[in-house]
Amino acid sequence: RSLPHRAHRRTLPDLRAIIKNTLVILCLPHMEFLFGEDAEQYRWTYLLQQISSISAGTTADHFQNLVYSKPQATAYERNAMWNRVEGLYQPNKNWGDINHPARGAAWHAQASIFVSPFSEIGNSLAIPCALQFYITHQENPLRAMTRFEFLCEEGGKSNYTNNLNSIKSISPLKTESLNITIGDIKRLAFSMME
Repeated sequence: RSLPHRAHRRTLPDLRAIIKNTLVILCLPHMEFLFGEDAEQYRWTYLLQQISSISAGTTADHFQNLVYSKPQATAYERNAMWNRVEGLYQPNKNWGDINHPARGAAWHAQASIFVSPFSEIGNSLAIPCALQFYITHQENPLRAMTRFEFLCEEGGKSNYTNNLNSIKSISPLKTESLNITIGDIKRLAFSMME
C-alpha cells in the first residue's frame, strides 16, 4: 500500500530481462562444473553470443518500427527495409549466394517479429546491464552479488532508470554505455590471455 503506483508492485519486463541475463552471467565463473576444461571456451562463446545478439535484437526492433510506420509497404519495400537495417546494425553479415535472405527476406525467419512484436528490444537493453555485472563480478564478486540481490529485492518498487541508478549501472539508453561495456569486456579478455 505504501508503493506509489500499482505498476511498481511487480518487476517490469525489462528488469526481469536484466535479472534473467545477469543470473546466467553470474554463473559463468562456475562453468567448470558443467564443462570441465572447456569452461573458458564456453564463457567466451557465451559472452560473444550475447554481444552479437544485441545487434540482432536491435535490427529486429528497428525493422518493426519501420514496418509499423508504413503498414502499406509492399513485400519488396519491407525486404529493402530489412536489408538497410541489417546493414546498419550487422554490417559484416554476408548471405553470399543464399538467395532468400540476401534479397532482404531474412526477417521471415525471425519468429518474434510475428509472434511477439517489439519483444527483442528488452533483451537487447538487458544484455549490456548484465555484462556490467560480469565486469563487476570479475573485479569484486561480493559487490556484484550485493548489487544483484538489491536489484532483485527492489526491482518492482521503482522504474527502470531508478533501478539502474540504484545499482550503479550505466543505462543502455545512454550512447556511451555499450562502448564502455564492450571496452571493459575487451580489457578483461586481453588480461586473461596474458
